[in-house]
Amino acid sequence: MPEFNEKIKSSGQRLSFVMLRRGRKVLLRVPVKSLVAGIRNGKILPTDEFSPDGEHWMPVGRNRQLSRYFMATGGPQASAPAQNPRAAGGNIADDENKLEENLPPPPHIEKQLSELAEMFREFNG
Repeated sequence: MPEFNEKIKSSGQRLSFVMLRRGRKVLLRVPVKSLVAGIRNGKILPTDEFSPDGEHWMPVGRNRQLSRYFMATGGPQASAPAQNPRAAGGNIADDENKLEENLPPPPHIEKQLSELAEMFREFNG
C-alpha cells in the first residue's frame, strides 16, 4: 500500500472524489464525503476498494480513517474476509444506484447536452 499512500500525499490536495470498486464494478467520482454514510448504512463494505486515480487501490477497511466507522457500526470488521454480497442477499446494482444518486453531474454536461440537442435539430431539419 505504500504507493497508494504516496500517491495521495504527493498530490498535496484534499481528495473530493474517489473511485470505488467492488470486484470488477467501478464507480467513478464518488464524493469522499459520502464514504462514511455509505459505510454506516452498509452500502460500502470493508473489502470494497477505493482509489484517487484508478491505478492505486486500497480496501476501504484498511484505511486508517475509514476503518473505525466499520467498527462503530457493529458491522463487518476491517479484517473480515471478503464476502459475496449476492450470497448475503445484497444486490450490487442497488448499492451502485444509491451511491450514484449522491454524485454530482459530470463537468460541462449542460454544454454537451446543448450541443447534442443542436445536432439533433440540424439532423432532423
